[in-house]
Amino acid sequence: MEETKKNIQLLLTRESGVNVSADDFTVQLVSRPDTSDFYYLVILKADTGPLKGFILGPDLLIRQSAAMGKAPDLSKPPRVFELEKNTGAKARLVWMPCEISLSPFYPFWEVSSGEKKVYVDFDNRLFLQAGSKKGG
Repeated sequence: MEETKKNIQLLLTRESGVNVSADDFTVQLVSRPDTSDFYYLVILKADTGPLKGFILGPDLLIRQSAAMGKAPDLSKPPRVFELEKNTGAKARLVWMPCEISLSPFYPFWEVSSGEKKVYVDFDNRLFLQAGSKKGG
């Protein structure tokens, strides 16, 4: 992931026209269970003005970008830690268009143990299924 982060840093520097340091952005790998694909969610921090979010494909090309009033908290919510500890489940950051989140800029956690999967959003709400597609 370190090499990927360096390449993203170069891309952000080129796109923004200013020197972007590694501390100026965060990057998370987000899986797409509905397509068996993945993307990188990149949040470029701003000293003033809105944050900027980028969706990068596996090839590190920009697929989407958006000004963001608030960055998503990409840390694991307490319920995810609880499920991992109590059941030995594995968690990963995912997104697919559904009632949990219609925006790839706001992914959620998939927690799986064997064949059983549940989903947890960043407000710590538990969903037994990701549900139907309602946008994207």
